[in-house]
Amino acid sequence: MIAATDVRDRLRYVIHLGLVDIRNLAFAGGHDQQIADLADILEILPAAMGNDSEPDLTVIHEEFERYELEYPKHRYKFLDILDGKQDVHSY
Repeated sequence: MIAATDVRDRLRYVIHLGLVDIRNLAFAGGHDQQIADLADILEILPAAMGNDSEPDLTVIHEEFERYELEYPKHRYKFLDILDGKQDVHSY
């Protein structure tokens, strides 16, 4: 199990990468729906970090599973980051 503070670090990193991805998709053009779908997921992440208990990633995980199936050529592996399979880097 990943510690609650580590989960919050992972969520912050996912928000960071998600915003970078949205910017890159916007510059590329023609990705309006993908941008909206990613923004919808990112919108719920701060609420998961809002209290002292361990964040429940169930809904977030399900949303990113749908996103990654819908957009298989997405740039970042958000699920791997959430699951602790990819390191969180400084930004």
